[in-house]
Amino acid sequence: MHRSPVVWDPLYKELWRRLVLQVAGRYRDTPLLGVAIHGHNDVFEMYLSRKDEEVKRLKELGWSLDLAEKEWKEWIDFFAKNFPSTRLILVMSPISLASSGEVGQGTEKFVRRLVEYMDQRHPGRLVLMSHALNGRTEQNRYWAMELCVERADLPNIQETVGSFADHPERQGSVEMTALNMRRLNPSFYRAVAGDVPEGATMGRLLAEYERARKMTLDDYRKDLQKRGLFTTNDTWRVAKEQKQP
Repeated sequence: MHRSPVVWDPLYKELWRRLVLQVAGRYRDTPLLGVAIHGHNDVFEMYLSRKDEEVKRLKELGWSLDLAEKEWKEWIDFFAKNFPSTRLILVMSPISLASSGEVGQGTEKFVRRLVEYMDQRHPGRLVLMSHALNGRTEQNRYWAMELCVERADLPNIQETVGSFADHPERQGSVEMTALNMRRLNPSFYRAVAGDVPEGATMGRLLAEYERARKMTLDDYRKDLQKRGLFTTNDTWRVAKEQKQP
């Protein structure tokens, strides 16, 4: 069972605010790339639950999408006030991986409302972030990526979903990852820890991305097709299917 604090509990919120204020007091005048909003979640992304039974328990305790939206907006304003000179990073993800109706994968509208709120209330400070960048296939259907493309006026940060070295089926190829980076044009890219020691792999990715940036997206796609490196075969899905009895 996944364990999480009741993040809307007044005592929990007060303790978390105290911690954030301590961090802000130390770093608010330090030049920072940005600060990620964190409050109504229990990991770096937006997740609160993973399974249907967890969603059921959260609802029994009073959770709802309306409550989540109210809480997220409160935390957005709190971070904006206490980090007044830095960018505000919204790490976009589903709220839950469970299949329970509105709190399943269909949280796109919820996230879009937060983006609109941040952009209107704190203009010029919003940075979109996703931890889903991969090279398994072309990522032109995942809503978080599409939102980054739609809002090209906003900077975006991307982190790979897996490690090229440790989880190649989940991460996919260097070249297809570069294709997705070319489409997103991230201001900042972050590799997962497993790839940090792999300087050669990171060098390959950066070199391939520089190659991609010299072409249009369509031309780079054609370049990969010509080199036999373009794929629509999702290696992670295939690997999971092969593991099933």
